[in-house]
Amino acid sequence: MAAVKDLLERYRRYLTVIDEWAGAWDEDRVDLLSPGEAFDLLSVRDRLAEASLTRAERRQLERLDELLVEYRDVVAGNSPPEVTAPRSRWWWHLGVESSGPSARAPLTTS
Repeated sequence: MAAVKDLLERYRRYLTVIDEWAGAWDEDRVDLLSPGEAFDLLSVRDRLAEASLTRAERRQLERLDELLVEYRDVVAGNSPPEVTAPRSRWWWHLGVESSGPSARAPLTTS
């Protein structure tokens, strides 16, 4: 499905740009993303959670989620202050201590 590929590409682009700039960025890392970009990134992740993904797409999403967790300070620093998303949507709760990598439910790859 082209829409899933587009969403994965958009998600990948956000995260790889953060990853590429993080080492060379002289300013506060939070500035690597704007609040609008953080909201878009998390909204794209929501849409991916609802999509029917192939096994390869799920593996790609898992790898990208590792980058999201690595740069959670950047995303959380630009996320909306009050989130009403359920805890199962762990990516909306990156600023909460219990929402690190261990709080994520693993994706099923069946």
